[in-house]
Amino acid sequence: MNQNFASKTVHRAVKYRAFPSPTLILKLEAHFLACEQIFNYLLDANEAYRNQYHTDMDGRTLASLAAKEGRKYPITNRQAAYYVAPRLIYGLIRSRKEGEGTLKKKEVGGIKASFTINCSNPTFTHIRGGAKKRASLNIPLIGDIEIVNHRETPENAKFKLITVSRNPSGHYFVSLDYEIPHDSLTGPAQVKKPLGLDFSVPKLFVASDKTLSPEADMLLVRKRYANKINALHRQLSHCRKGSNNYLKIRQRLAKVYQRIDNIKNDFIHKQTHYIVNSYDFVGVETLSLKEMCERFKFYNAVHDDSWYHFVSVLKYKMEDAKKQLRFVSRYYPSSKTCHRCGYIKHDLKLSDREYVCPICHNKADRDYNAAKNIRDQALRDAGYRIHYNSTPKPNPGQNQNPPSGPAQLGVSPPIPNLEPNKDNPLPNASGDNAPTRQEGSPPSSPIVPIKRNNVL
Repeated sequence: MNQNFASKTVHRAVKYRAFPSPTLILKLEAHFLACEQIFNYLLDANEAYRNQYHTDMDGRTLASLAAKEGRKYPITNRQAAYYVAPRLIYGLIRSRKEGEGTLKKKEVGGIKASFTINCSNPTFTHIRGGAKKRASLNIPLIGDIEIVNHRETPENAKFKLITVSRNPSGHYFVSLDYEIPHDSLTGPAQVKKPLGLDFSVPKLFVASDKTLSPEADMLLVRKRYANKINALHRQLSHCRKGSNNYLKIRQRLAKVYQRIDNIKNDFIHKQTHYIVNSYDFVGVETLSLKEMCERFKFYNAVHDDSWYHFVSVLKYKMEDAKKQLRFVSRYYPSSKTCHRCGYIKHDLKLSDREYVCPICHNKADRDYNAAKNIRDQALRDAGYRIHYNSTPKPNPGQNQNPPSGPAQLGVSPPIPNLEPNKDNPLPNASGDNAPTRQEGSPPSSPIVPIKRNNVL
């Protein structure tokens, strides 16, 4: 089966942990301070302009004001001041959206800061090897900074920007932004192991393959540190803001939060790495977590899961592996649809954790049933034909004649059953590791690609 690829350029970034010298820290802090003050100056100028002309300044005017204001500060690289304008424009675009609120000023001398400059040809100097490879990275017009070179950049990478940042824990990082040519998959490809993922609390997701089950304890890590966080917040509330004790406790609190984020990121990267290496097609449901939080009061549980972060990491990893990630519409009734016969159970409640189909009498976990429906619907959207096994399972004591016609089943007319190519047979939609069906039920449907423009 042929695969269609389209050549394009994608942006990627790699982030290194940095260990600047005391002399270099003074230079970095001077750039941080200047960028924060320039940001506040541009924000005030834009607000005055908006009050008079009822619109925001254009990007060229903001960039010229930033460059002019940057000459007043003792910084060695003036590009740091120039790149404050794009950051302000991005913040203004987000703040103008409904429900995003107004753009706030930067806290001068705050616990987190960053600046961005041009870097078309970064130079790495190897320092020493071992488990943590150390290297020296030259920041233009600022100096050499020691980093942990844990990942090599591609040879064909075209470097664009370099960002130096400091997180609330006081750790420094250097991010390199670059472009690489990438061949993305545009046509139907052979699917050997498809997977469907349904959002779940607190396990992050439930997969259509029962062998893939994340541990909920890794996502509820905030509960393990709840007592420590509450104690530090109480101590912080009794300190005078800006005092030495206030700064010490604030940094201790920031380290606890950083520890939680590190555990979550490690868990998400390991799960996505396993999914990308084990499956070649993934279907994910499009969700509105904001509406879910407001409707079902799942604020802490939903935000602790970091679903959006998980999907974004999975997306770029699937693209790099030239595999397909499909998003199913949020209005598709994945939980109410029987994955075996296609019957839609409109009276299904949130408290019903087991799906029982009144037509084919199939019993399955609610989230597992939804994950299989998401997998099949994503395959349909990608150009594959998946049909339901609409033969009902007989139930003793009831009428043995099933309802006639797809309208009584609550589904659209069935798609014709197409046999797979005998020369190149495709496996079942359930995947190799799918659980066996109940005795007496027909086998699962084959995955059959639809011919588009005479190309499979």
